[in-house]
Amino acid sequence: MKQKKPVEYLKQIIARDYQGDYISKKELNKLLTDIDNEFYAEEQDVSAYNSDSSAAKANSLEFLAQSAIELVEFKSIEDIYKYTADKLYDLLDKKAIITVVDYHLEKNYWQMKQVRGIEKLNNFSSRFGFDLTNMTGQTETPFLNKLKKGQLTELDFDVPALTNGKVSKYIGTQFKKLFSLDKLFCIPFKKNTNILGNISIFPKKGYENFNASLIEAFVGQVSNFVEILNQKRNLQEEEEKYRTIFETSPDPICITDGNNNIVKINPMFLSLSGYSEEQLVGQHLNELNIFQLDNDPENLLQANLVNYETQLRTISGQVKDILLSTQKITIEQQPHILSFIKDITSIREHERKILKLENRYKTIVTHQPGGAIFLFDTDKNFMTAAGKALELLNIDENSEEKITLKNTFPSELQNTISTICEEILQGNKVVRTIEYKQTYFSVWGVPVKDQNNKIREGLIYFVNISPLKEKEHQLKQALEKAEESDRLKSVFLTNISHEVRTPMNGIIGFTEMLKTNTLTDEEYYEYLDIIEKSSARLMKLVNNLVDISLIQAKEVQLKTMEFNLNEKLKDLFNQYSSDIDKNAVTLNLNTPLEDSESCIASDPTLLEKILINLLDNAVKYTNKGKITYGYTIKDDTLEFFVSDTGIGINQETKDIIFDYFRQEDSSFNRQYEGAGLGLSISSGYVKMLNGDIWVESAPKKGSTFYFTIEYKKCKNQTS
Repeated sequence: MKQKKPVEYLKQIIARDYQGDYISKKELNKLLTDIDNEFYAEEQDVSAYNSDSSAAKANSLEFLAQSAIELVEFKSIEDIYKYTADKLYDLLDKKAIITVVDYHLEKNYWQMKQVRGIEKLNNFSSRFGFDLTNMTGQTETPFLNKLKKGQLTELDFDVPALTNGKVSKYIGTQFKKLFSLDKLFCIPFKKNTNILGNISIFPKKGYENFNASLIEAFVGQVSNFVEILNQKRNLQEEEEKYRTIFETSPDPICITDGNNNIVKINPMFLSLSGYSEEQLVGQHLNELNIFQLDNDPENLLQANLVNYETQLRTISGQVKDILLSTQKITIEQQPHILSFIKDITSIREHERKILKLENRYKTIVTHQPGGAIFLFDTDKNFMTAAGKALELLNIDENSEEKITLKNTFPSELQNTISTICEEILQGNKVVRTIEYKQTYFSVWGVPVKDQNNKIREGLIYFVNISPLKEKEHQLKQALEKAEESDRLKSVFLTNISHEVRTPMNGIIGFTEMLKTNTLTDEEYYEYLDIIEKSSARLMKLVNNLVDISLIQAKEVQLKTMEFNLNEKLKDLFNQYSSDIDKNAVTLNLNTPLEDSESCIASDPTLLEKILINLLDNAVKYTNKGKITYGYTIKDDTLEFFVSDTGIGINQETKDIIFDYFRQEDSSFNRQYEGAGLGLSISSGYVKMLNGDIWVESAPKKGSTFYFTIEYKKCKNQTS
């Protein structure tokens, strides 16, 4: 009997949902006719599928044997899937829907490959928004766990789930009624634990009791062939991938066997070497002299990866620098050597140019006594440090330790150098003067940019400018000295004019008074005495000026002769004894040598002038106390001294009183008269006698002047 109710009911649904919307009335009638033709079928006897007779078993063995013979002929998985679907469809007498699904577990999805039993309803299914023959979906873990048993397993027949929710539960129920379907059986294509896909069987009602053992055996057969073809497909995909990599690699590749014979090369190797494939394949690599692998290939075959630099010779004889990386591989169960070649000729040439420039600048800097050059990267690691100035910075140019900021520069300079580096890396030019342990450096730095104007490095150049600083200091001192000399000369001229006018006023004034006739004899001689002292004072000033001029012009003639030193000192004692106030000041003389042994060879005139200037100062600045002078003998030196208990000299003045035109008080209204020439004249004469002169003094405690001359005894004097 025909079962029309489900079909008629579905006809009403289709007519109601699609009338005039998507298909014409003619097309709709044709679709309904196709449904009638497909599903109005007589019920058949299904006892053959449930038979367990010997004949059924024989038929099963014949079926499996025939399928094994047929499966061998297939070359693709797609062909096997089609064969499997057709075979099962025929085995179930076309009373079931058969689907074959391929799994992509690594991508977690399945894909429909073959469908049998609903071919005439593809157009019908598409009207519901899905295509049964091209369905895909996510692989669900619970479903996989059931399939892992490897047996034919009954599952829930959930149409909405099978269509990824594209039909409702209600439509799914009607769908099952239309196809007279109620159950779903699945069995996987499985090899070991690897599930490759699965077959779904949707038997029509009344045909559920099919031969499950036969189907499981058949699918087991298919699984073996699917696994083999799957492995071949994967191998082909891998081979194609590696062939593409090999052929399109931007670097040359060469494969040699265990005897260093060339097996395969890629196009880039041919391009680099200039050879053709026919000239290379099968030839011994070392005999071609293109590049050298280890003469004993076993050495390379023992290591997984070997990297080293060597050279490659092209067919034209050109030599290129290469980086060679060798890896042992297995081809057809035989050991081979895979060689990757990196042409580094331009890199090495660039490095050689850099090294040449670096050596050139190192040479320039190294031969500068106070120069040093530093090249650093963006991490402040110093790649180059050269120059004589490194010694001044306590930097070892030959140290093998990595040159960093902290382990290279003295701690006192690290912050300064770090700041300079940062400014340079920001694109600024730096010019600065720094000081380290009383050594001055002029530092300038510039960024080093690449062809894209991006800062890659920084350059710092040190120049020792300490000599220039010293010259600058000397010039500054000379300027200050010149300015001071100019000032002193102005003061000196003022003092000289005062020193000249004072005695001249006395001479002129008292000379005019002598012309009068009203003077008494006492006044007359008193005025003559004043004129005489003023003249002597003026003459002394003139003599000092002459002496200063002669000393500066180096025209003073040294006249060495023998004389009695004690007698010379005693003459001075007698002279000054009459000039001092004996009630207030005591004059003492110290002569350690006996008079008979005090004969020396020197310039008596210069010696006398030195002592007179020192004694004049002692008398001038001592109002009470004592004045002591004399000498002591120290080896081959006579050390003279003039000591007083006068006003003394402060510390600042002690360092300048021997300079020309200097006095402790150079003001116009000073207490003591004088031009300030006596000590500078004495200093000049002492130097001419190869001696030294100095003073020890303190304010209000008196002064002691010392000077030395060579102690040369008279030739006829006994020691």
